[in-house]
Amino acid sequence: MSEQSSSRLVDLGMRLAVPYNHDPRLIQMLQTMAASIAEIFIPAPLDVSGTFRAWNGPDPVEYRKMVPGIVCAASRIGLSVNMAVNSPFVPPSEHRMVADYIANAASEGVRSFTIGDLHLAEHVRAVCPEVELVASATADIAHVTRARHWVRMAGVSRIVPSRVVNKDPDVLRAMARLGVQIEIIPNEQCLPACPYMFQHAMTIGFRDSVDDTDFRRYCAMCAAMKPAAPWEHYQTEIVPASIPRYRGIVSLVKLAGRDSTTSFILGEVGRFIALESDWTGFLGGYREPPDVFEKLQSCDRVCEDCGYCQSAFIEANPGWQDRGSEWLRRVTGVESGR
Repeated sequence: MSEQSSSRLVDLGMRLAVPYNHDPRLIQMLQTMAASIAEIFIPAPLDVSGTFRAWNGPDPVEYRKMVPGIVCAASRIGLSVNMAVNSPFVPPSEHRMVADYIANAASEGVRSFTIGDLHLAEHVRAVCPEVELVASATADIAHVTRARHWVRMAGVSRIVPSRVVNKDPDVLRAMARLGVQIEIIPNEQCLPACPYMFQHAMTIGFRDSVDDTDFRRYCAMCAAMKPAAPWEHYQTEIVPASIPRYRGIVSLVKLAGRDSTTSFILGEVGRFIALESDWTGFLGGYREPPDVFEKLQSCDRVCEDCGYCQSAFIEANPGWQDRGSEWLRRVTGVESGR
Protein backbone atom coordinates (compact mmCIF):
# COMPACT_ATOMS: atom_id res chain seq x y z
CA MET A 1 0.00 0.00 0.00
CA SER A 2 1.72 3.24 -1.10
CA GLU A 3 1.91 6.29 1.13
CA GLN A 4 0.01 8.25 -1.50
CA SER A 5 -2.97 5.88 -1.49
CA SER A 6 -2.80 5.61 2.29
CA SER A 7 -3.19 9.36 2.76
CA ARG A 8 -5.92 10.18 0.26
CA LEU A 9 -8.76 9.38 2.64
CA VAL A 10 -7.11 11.44 5.35
CA ASP A 11 -6.71 14.34 2.93
CA LEU A 12 -10.49 14.30 2.55
CA GLY A 13 -10.86 14.71 6.32
CA MET A 14 -12.02 11.14 6.88
CA ARG A 15 -10.77 7.96 8.51
CA LEU A 16 -12.04 4.42 8.74
CA ALA A 17 -13.73 2.57 11.57
CA VAL A 18 -12.78 -1.09 11.13
CA PRO A 19 -14.68 -4.11 12.50
CA TYR A 20 -13.03 -6.55 14.89
CA ASN A 21 -13.91 -10.18 14.17
CA HIS A 22 -12.24 -11.79 17.23
CA ASP A 23 -9.16 -12.71 15.21
CA PRO A 24 -6.22 -11.43 17.32
CA ARG A 25 -4.05 -11.24 14.19
CA LEU A 26 -6.28 -8.61 12.60
CA ILE A 27 -5.09 -5.60 14.59
CA GLN A 28 -1.42 -6.27 13.87
CA MET A 29 -2.24 -6.77 10.19
CA LEU A 30 -3.81 -3.30 10.12
CA GLN A 31 -0.58 -1.61 11.20
CA THR A 32 0.59 -0.66 7.70
CA MET A 33 -2.77 1.04 7.06
CA ALA A 34 -3.25 2.57 10.50
CA ALA A 35 -2.70 6.16 9.32
CA SER A 36 -6.06 5.98 7.55
CA ILE A 37 -7.90 4.29 10.42
CA ALA A 38 -9.40 6.05 13.46
CA GLU A 39 -10.66 3.07 15.42
CA ILE A 40 -11.64 -0.54 15.54
CA PHE A 41 -15.06 -1.41 16.86
CA ILE A 42 -15.81 -4.45 18.98
CA PRO A 43 -19.03 -5.96 20.33
CA ALA A 44 -20.15 -5.75 23.92
CA PRO A 45 -20.03 -9.13 25.67
CA LEU A 46 -23.11 -11.15 24.82
CA ASP A 47 -24.14 -11.30 28.46
CA VAL A 48 -24.31 -7.49 28.48
CA SER A 49 -26.21 -6.79 25.27
CA GLY A 50 -26.93 -8.14 21.84
CA THR A 51 -25.14 -6.16 19.16
CA PHE A 52 -27.19 -6.68 15.98
CA ARG A 53 -24.97 -9.53 14.85
CA ALA A 54 -24.85 -13.22 15.62
CA TRP A 55 -22.24 -13.81 18.35
CA ASN A 56 -19.07 -15.33 16.91
CA GLY A 57 -16.72 -14.60 19.79
CA PRO A 58 -15.46 -16.56 22.77
CA ASP A 59 -17.36 -17.24 25.97
CA PRO A 60 -18.56 -13.83 27.24
CA VAL A 61 -16.78 -14.26 30.58
CA GLU A 62 -13.50 -14.90 28.77
CA TYR A 63 -14.18 -12.09 26.32
CA ARG A 64 -14.55 -9.58 29.17
CA LYS A 65 -11.02 -10.48 30.24
CA MET A 66 -9.75 -10.01 26.68
CA VAL A 67 -11.08 -6.46 26.17
CA PRO A 68 -8.13 -4.68 27.89
CA GLY A 69 -5.71 -6.63 25.69
CA ILE A 70 -7.62 -5.63 22.56
CA VAL A 71 -7.47 -1.99 23.67
CA CYS A 72 -3.72 -2.23 24.27
CA ALA A 73 -3.07 -3.90 20.91
CA ALA A 74 -5.05 -1.19 19.10
CA SER A 75 -3.35 1.57 21.06
CA ARG A 76 0.09 0.29 20.07
CA ILE A 77 -0.67 1.09 16.43
CA GLY A 78 -2.44 4.37 17.22
CA LEU A 79 -6.07 3.24 17.09
CA SER A 80 -8.85 3.80 19.59
CA VAL A 81 -11.56 1.25 20.38
CA ASN A 82 -15.31 1.69 20.07
CA MET A 83 -17.75 -0.81 21.56
CA ALA A 84 -21.11 -1.62 19.96
CA VAL A 85 -23.99 -1.88 22.43
CA ASN A 86 -26.44 -1.35 19.64
CA SER A 87 -29.47 -3.50 20.25
CA PRO A 88 -32.42 -1.26 19.32
CA PHE A 89 -34.14 -2.26 22.56
CA VAL A 90 -32.63 -3.00 25.96
CA PRO A 91 -35.19 -3.60 28.75
CA PRO A 92 -35.09 -0.73 31.26
CA SER A 93 -34.63 -3.30 34.01
CA GLU A 94 -31.19 -4.00 32.50
CA HIS A 95 -30.07 -0.40 32.03
CA ARG A 96 -28.14 -0.24 35.28
CA MET A 97 -26.27 -3.45 34.53
CA VAL A 98 -25.37 -2.29 31.02
CA ALA A 99 -24.30 1.17 32.22
CA ASP A 100 -22.14 -0.37 34.94
CA TYR A 101 -20.37 -2.49 32.35
CA ILE A 102 -19.88 0.51 30.06
CA ALA A 103 -18.30 2.42 32.95
CA ASN A 104 -15.97 -0.53 33.55
CA ALA A 105 -15.06 -0.87 29.87
CA ALA A 106 -14.35 2.86 29.72
CA SER A 107 -11.97 2.47 32.67
CA GLU A 108 -10.21 -0.26 30.66
CA GLY A 109 -9.62 2.15 27.79
CA VAL A 110 -12.61 1.71 25.47
CA ARG A 111 -12.93 5.18 23.97
CA SER A 112 -16.55 5.35 22.79
CA PHE A 113 -19.78 3.36 22.79
CA THR A 114 -22.27 2.98 19.94
CA ILE A 115 -25.81 2.61 21.29
CA GLY A 116 -29.05 1.80 19.48
CA ASP A 117 -31.58 2.43 22.28
CA LEU A 118 -32.10 6.11 23.12
CA HIS A 119 -33.53 5.41 26.58
CA LEU A 120 -30.45 3.32 27.41
CA ALA A 121 -28.23 6.09 26.06
CA GLU A 122 -29.93 8.58 28.39
CA HIS A 123 -29.24 6.33 31.35
CA VAL A 124 -25.61 5.82 30.36
CA ARG A 125 -25.17 9.57 29.95
CA ALA A 126 -26.53 10.15 33.47
CA VAL A 127 -24.28 7.50 35.00
CA CYS A 128 -21.20 8.18 32.86
CA PRO A 129 -21.28 11.88 31.96
CA GLU A 130 -17.79 11.88 30.41
CA VAL A 131 -18.22 8.85 28.15
CA GLU A 132 -18.34 9.45 24.39
CA LEU A 133 -21.61 8.11 22.96
CA VAL A 134 -22.43 7.37 19.34
CA ALA A 135 -25.96 6.94 17.96
CA SER A 136 -26.10 3.64 16.08
CA ALA A 137 -27.51 2.99 12.63
CA THR A 138 -29.93 0.66 14.42
CA ALA A 139 -31.57 3.79 15.88
CA ASP A 140 -32.83 4.43 12.33
CA ILE A 141 -31.93 8.12 12.27
CA ALA A 142 -33.09 9.28 8.84
CA HIS A 143 -34.22 12.81 9.73
CA VAL A 144 -32.52 15.73 11.40
CA THR A 145 -35.28 15.95 14.02
CA ARG A 146 -34.60 12.41 15.23
CA ALA A 147 -30.91 13.22 15.25
CA ARG A 148 -31.64 16.27 17.38
CA HIS A 149 -33.42 14.10 19.97
CA TRP A 150 -30.29 12.00 20.36
CA VAL A 151 -28.08 15.07 20.70
CA ARG A 152 -30.43 16.81 23.14
CA MET A 153 -31.38 13.82 25.27
CA ALA A 154 -28.22 11.69 25.28
CA GLY A 155 -25.45 14.11 24.33
CA VAL A 156 -24.11 11.98 21.48
CA SER A 157 -21.10 13.39 19.68
CA ARG A 158 -21.40 11.18 16.63
CA ILE A 159 -24.29 9.80 14.59
CA VAL A 160 -24.37 6.79 12.28
CA PRO A 161 -27.44 7.64 10.16
CA SER A 162 -29.92 5.19 8.76
CA ARG A 163 -28.55 3.87 5.51
CA VAL A 164 -31.67 4.98 3.65
CA VAL A 165 -30.12 8.48 3.60
CA ASN A 166 -26.66 7.30 2.59
CA LYS A 167 -27.05 9.00 -0.78
CA ASP A 168 -28.83 12.11 0.46
CA PRO A 169 -25.97 14.50 1.27
CA ASP A 170 -28.42 17.28 2.14
CA VAL A 171 -29.87 15.25 5.04
CA LEU A 172 -26.40 14.23 6.20
CA ARG A 173 -25.23 17.84 6.03
CA ALA A 174 -28.23 18.98 8.09
CA MET A 175 -27.38 16.41 10.78
CA ALA A 176 -23.76 17.56 10.83
CA ARG A 177 -24.96 21.11 11.54
CA LEU A 178 -26.13 19.85 14.93
CA GLY A 179 -22.47 19.84 15.89
CA VAL A 180 -21.91 16.09 15.63
CA GLN A 181 -19.64 13.93 13.55
CA ILE A 182 -21.31 11.91 10.81
CA GLU A 183 -20.23 8.30 10.31
CA ILE A 184 -21.57 6.38 7.30
CA ILE A 185 -21.67 2.64 6.64
CA PRO A 186 -21.00 2.08 2.93
CA ASN A 187 -20.97 -1.73 2.75
CA GLU A 188 -23.56 -3.12 5.16
CA GLN A 189 -25.17 -5.26 2.43
CA CYS A 190 -28.64 -5.06 4.02
CA LEU A 191 -31.68 -4.57 1.84
CA PRO A 192 -32.65 -0.90 1.43
CA ALA A 193 -35.60 -0.32 3.80
CA CYS A 194 -35.68 -4.06 4.55
CA PRO A 195 -39.25 -5.18 5.31
CA TYR A 196 -37.90 -7.66 7.87
CA MET A 197 -35.61 -5.26 9.71
CA PHE A 198 -37.70 -5.13 12.88
CA GLN A 199 -38.15 -8.90 13.09
CA HIS A 200 -34.48 -9.49 12.33
CA ALA A 201 -33.49 -6.98 15.01
CA MET A 202 -35.62 -8.69 17.60
CA THR A 203 -33.99 -12.06 16.97
CA ILE A 204 -30.71 -10.70 18.29
CA GLY A 205 -31.80 -7.74 20.37
CA PHE A 206 -32.14 -9.94 23.41
CA ARG A 207 -28.97 -11.59 24.59
CA ASP A 208 -30.12 -15.13 25.19
CA SER A 209 -33.87 -15.46 24.75
CA VAL A 210 -34.03 -16.21 21.00
CA ASP A 211 -32.80 -19.38 19.35
CA ASP A 212 -30.01 -18.82 16.82
CA THR A 213 -32.06 -20.63 14.19
CA ASP A 214 -34.56 -17.74 14.21
CA PHE A 215 -31.77 -15.29 13.43
CA ARG A 216 -30.52 -17.53 10.62
CA ARG A 217 -34.04 -17.83 9.23
CA TYR A 218 -34.38 -14.07 8.81
CA CYS A 219 -30.90 -13.84 7.34
CA ALA A 220 -31.93 -16.35 4.69
CA MET A 221 -35.18 -14.51 3.98
CA CYS A 222 -33.35 -11.23 3.42
CA ALA A 223 -30.64 -12.85 1.35
CA ALA A 224 -33.18 -14.47 -0.97
CA MET A 225 -34.64 -11.04 -1.79
CA LYS A 226 -31.34 -9.39 -2.68
CA PRO A 227 -30.78 -10.84 -6.17
CA ALA A 228 -34.41 -10.19 -7.17
CA ALA A 229 -33.79 -6.49 -7.83
CA PRO A 230 -30.08 -5.89 -7.16
CA TRP A 231 -30.21 -2.37 -8.63
CA GLU A 232 -32.14 -1.31 -5.51
CA HIS A 233 -28.87 -1.64 -3.59
CA TYR A 234 -27.65 1.43 -5.46
CA GLN A 235 -29.82 3.34 -2.98
CA THR A 236 -27.71 2.48 0.07
CA GLU A 237 -24.39 0.84 -0.89
CA ILE A 238 -21.53 3.27 -1.49
CA VAL A 239 -18.62 2.22 -3.67
CA PRO A 240 -15.15 3.47 -2.67
CA ALA A 241 -14.90 5.80 -5.69
CA SER A 242 -17.92 7.76 -4.40
CA ILE A 243 -16.52 8.48 -0.93
CA PRO A 244 -14.89 11.81 -2.00
CA ARG A 245 -18.42 13.15 -2.56
CA TYR A 246 -18.84 13.22 1.23
CA ARG A 247 -15.93 15.56 1.86
CA GLY A 248 -16.86 18.18 4.45
CA ILE A 249 -19.84 16.14 5.65
CA VAL A 250 -18.54 12.76 6.84
CA SER A 251 -15.78 12.20 9.38
CA LEU A 252 -15.72 8.41 9.66
CA VAL A 253 -16.41 5.63 7.18
CA LYS A 254 -17.54 2.58 9.15
CA LEU A 255 -16.89 -0.71 7.39
CA ALA A 256 -19.30 -3.52 8.20
CA GLY A 257 -17.93 -7.00 8.76
CA ARG A 258 -17.66 -8.07 12.41
CA ASP A 259 -18.81 -11.52 11.29
CA SER A 260 -16.54 -11.61 8.22
CA THR A 261 -13.18 -13.22 7.60
CA THR A 262 -9.96 -11.35 8.25
CA SER A 263 -9.07 -11.43 4.56
CA PHE A 264 -12.42 -9.84 3.64
CA ILE A 265 -11.98 -7.07 6.23
CA LEU A 266 -8.45 -6.31 5.08
CA GLY A 267 -9.65 -6.24 1.48
CA GLU A 268 -12.38 -3.75 2.30
CA VAL A 269 -9.93 -1.57 4.25
CA GLY A 270 -7.62 -1.52 1.25
CA ARG A 271 -10.44 -0.68 -1.17
CA PHE A 272 -11.76 2.18 0.94
CA ILE A 273 -8.31 3.62 1.49
CA ALA A 274 -7.54 3.62 -2.22
CA LEU A 275 -10.97 5.14 -3.10
CA GLU A 276 -10.73 3.92 -6.69
CA SER A 277 -13.03 0.92 -7.04
CA ASP A 278 -16.54 1.40 -8.42
CA TRP A 279 -17.47 -2.15 -7.37
CA THR A 280 -19.19 -3.48 -4.28
CA GLY A 281 -17.96 -6.57 -2.51
CA PHE A 282 -21.17 -8.60 -2.37
CA LEU A 283 -23.91 -10.17 -4.53
CA GLY A 284 -21.03 -11.65 -6.45
CA GLY A 285 -19.72 -8.13 -6.98
CA TYR A 286 -21.43 -5.42 -9.02
CA ARG A 287 -20.37 -2.13 -10.57
CA GLU A 288 -21.96 1.27 -9.99
CA PRO A 289 -21.43 3.82 -12.80
CA PRO A 290 -20.64 7.33 -11.50
CA ASP A 291 -23.78 8.97 -12.88
CA VAL A 292 -25.98 6.73 -10.70
CA PHE A 293 -25.06 8.75 -7.61
CA GLU A 294 -26.27 12.04 -9.10
CA LYS A 295 -29.49 10.43 -10.25
CA LEU A 296 -30.24 9.04 -6.79
CA GLN A 297 -29.77 12.40 -5.04
CA SER A 298 -33.01 13.65 -6.61
CA CYS A 299 -34.79 10.30 -6.93
CA ASP A 300 -38.18 9.61 -5.30
CA ARG A 301 -37.42 5.84 -5.26
CA VAL A 302 -40.58 5.06 -7.27
CA CYS A 303 -38.82 2.61 -9.55
CA GLU A 304 -42.06 1.67 -11.31
CA ASP A 305 -42.14 5.14 -12.90
CA CYS A 306 -38.48 5.24 -13.86
CA GLY A 307 -36.38 2.14 -14.48
CA TYR A 308 -33.11 4.09 -14.71
CA CYS A 309 -31.23 2.09 -12.07
CA GLN A 310 -32.36 -1.24 -13.48
CA SER A 311 -31.17 -0.28 -16.96
CA ALA A 312 -27.89 1.15 -15.65
CA PHE A 313 -27.26 -1.93 -13.52
CA ILE A 314 -27.89 -4.41 -16.34
CA GLU A 315 -25.69 -2.45 -18.75
CA ALA A 316 -22.83 -2.08 -16.27
CA ASN A 317 -23.00 -5.65 -14.98
CA PRO A 318 -23.22 -8.25 -17.74
CA GLY A 319 -23.53 -11.71 -16.26
CA TRP A 320 -24.97 -10.41 -13.00
CA GLN A 321 -27.65 -13.11 -12.91
CA ASP A 322 -25.08 -15.91 -12.82
CA ARG A 323 -23.02 -14.15 -10.16
CA GLY A 324 -26.12 -13.39 -8.11
CA SER A 325 -27.33 -16.97 -8.34
CA GLU A 326 -23.94 -18.31 -7.28
CA TRP A 327 -23.80 -15.82 -4.39
CA LEU A 328 -27.24 -16.92 -3.19
CA ARG A 329 -26.30 -20.60 -3.37
CA ARG A 330 -23.19 -19.88 -1.35
CA VAL A 331 -24.92 -17.98 1.45
CA THR A 332 -28.23 -19.83 1.64
CA GLY A 333 -27.97 -23.02 -0.36
CA VAL A 334 -30.87 -21.85 -2.55
CA GLU A 335 -30.74 -20.80 -6.19
CA SER A 336 -32.44 -17.55 -7.17
CA GLY A 337 -35.30 -17.57 -9.64
CA ARG A 338 -34.95 -15.77 -12.93
